[in-house]
Amino acid sequence: GRVPLQAGDRAVELGSAPGGASFSLLLRGLEVWGIDPAAMDPVVWTDPRCEKRFHHVKKAFSDLKREDLPPAVEWIALDINGPARVSLPYVEQLAAWFRESLLGCVLTFKINDPKHARHIPEWMETLQGLGLKRVRATQLAANKREVCVVGLTGKGLLRVSARG
Repeated sequence: GRVPLQAGDRAVELGSAPGGASFSLLLRGLEVWGIDPAAMDPVVWTDPRCEKRFHHVKKAFSDLKREDLPPAVEWIALDINGPARVSLPYVEQLAAWFRESLLGCVLTFKINDPKHARHIPEWMETLQGLGLKRVRATQLAANKREVCVVGLTGKGLLRVSARG
């Protein structure tokens, strides 16, 4: 199924530089808080379709504070080169901060070593522990070394069913 993103939704993207995933979310009408100490591609600010909806939190995840982000967020996105065991605790923290508003997560994990694929069920279990009801993993075409894990909360599933 499709991820029920909607114009006006707010997303936090961990590891947003250089900006491809953030740009994609912006083009769908979302407001995006990109967390990354690295520079972003200027397109996220200059493309008129983005309408100044990108907010760069130029920090490492470990330095992130609750007040760096809006009061409510519907989506958590992740697309970084680091291992899932490093990034998942930050996803857990964000999910706890936004428990009331969260609709779901879209997380892309790099599998640089094929033996790490055995951890995918653990990652999915961790996400279910965050209150995500439907969690699915899909191998992406990029060198067959990326897995996209999408999870929806009960509220996210309600949005899917409301759309038919």
